[in-house]
Amino acid sequence: MVGQELEVRLGDTDDLRDRKRAAASPGVRQKLDVLDEYERSGMLSPSVYVGKRVLDWECGAGEFAHAFAAREAKQVLAADTWLSQQAIAAVPEFALMSDGSVVFEKTDIEDIATRVRAGRLAAFDLVFANTVTEHFPNLPKQLSHAADALTTGGYLFINHDNYYHPAGCHDHGFLQATGKVIHTAGPKCWESEARCSVSDEHRQKVARERPWAWGEQFERTKDPTDCSRCAYYIRSQPWAHLLYQDTFKRIFPEAFRLDQTLNKLTPFQVRQALIETGFQILVERHPQVDNVPPEQLLVGPYAFSRQTLTTWMVRVLARK
Repeated sequence: MVGQELEVRLGDTDDLRDRKRAAASPGVRQKLDVLDEYERSGMLSPSVYVGKRVLDWECGAGEFAHAFAAREAKQVLAADTWLSQQAIAAVPEFALMSDGSVVFEKTDIEDIATRVRAGRLAAFDLVFANTVTEHFPNLPKQLSHAADALTTGGYLFINHDNYYHPAGCHDHGFLQATGKVIHTAGPKCWESEARCSVSDEHRQKVARERPWAWGEQFERTKDPTDCSRCAYYIRSQPWAHLLYQDTFKRIFPEAFRLDQTLNKLTPFQVRQALIETGFQILVERHPQVDNVPPEQLLVGPYAFSRQTLTTWMVRVLARK
């Protein structure tokens, strides 16, 4: 239900909670597993959201929003600047959840904060931001809005995708994770005598599914006599956005536009942005990848630290 805020029943029994989980879509069950992991690691206690108002900031298809509702959040506002009703419809609602506990709105954090300040919307006990904050060029401004949307003593949880990790430019289709290792997603055609033909099918698949990431202009860079000149080879290397920065500017100009890609804040800057916006950091975790950084990124006047290059996410629980 979109744009309506309803009071909901509290106090589900354990049996009802289990049945809600069983009725959830696979995507929502996966998000329930993530919440379990956050609880085990001390990142996000149920006391922060059970019986409370939760804002799922830039919610996507709303799977985390449904997961919070299943875990007995009082009410969840699932807000997204690019809200897709089709994406929402593709996520089956819980068979036992027809009480309006999840509300979807196509809006942004500034609008929500404005309504809270004006008394037109009740403040939230938790603002939950999963891989959201890395997309804002002016993160402190957005964090200020998040603070205004919170009740005094309310919590902010962020899972910030670090730009400096091996796939930090969000090169979906070219790099992927298996466990804690990020590696080439498609065939390594440069290692085959057949060269380009080995990766034809994969490149075509990326072009169909992510036309902004691959197209004819990139196909023209193929050179079987020198694979290092090929856009597919370049984008398929971990840390490509750092190793080939000059090439990225020339071949992939969209990847370096501040309003189109991840911000370049280091984990330290993310922490400072939170502190200087007025948040008290309670828990901070830096999940790591097992990739070994290339030596050329660790030496010279512009060298990165090994810790920065292998930090996958910056997870923080903070309080207003």
